[in-house]
Amino acid sequence: MNLARKWVRANRPLLTSEFAQFGIPSTEGRLVPLSHDGAGVYESYATGRININRLWVEIKTISRHDVVAFIVESVAGWLWESFSEEGDVVQITIEPNVEWEGFTWGVVKKSRMRRLRENRYDLVLCLLRRN
Repeated sequence: MNLARKWVRANRPLLTSEFAQFGIPSTEGRLVPLSHDGAGVYESYATGRININRLWVEIKTISRHDVVAFIVESVAGWLWESFSEEGDVVQITIEPNVEWEGFTWGVVKKSRMRRLRENRYDLVLCLLRRN
């Protein structure tokens, strides 16, 4: 949960300034910025901006409770590309109030993108930039 809290702490000022409501309503009626959905999945929510119905944040963290397995998987993933895990992922979904043309934006390691293109034909059309 520490990584999810750090992400929320870093992005909370931006989200509270851009949206009228940031957080998920709790059973007590107050807004909590982060909700734990079990198994390393954390969620957050924002609403109240023109032309945006809602913004949904889902943070998926890899399991770190078994330290030995975590180290073995990390080292093996570093040595062999086919052994690597997906890692921690932050997925932000924006649901607009108006009709938008669909688009996808992401930041991906070049080696990971190569593997994704083998499974997903539509990713062949992606533009890659190197900074």
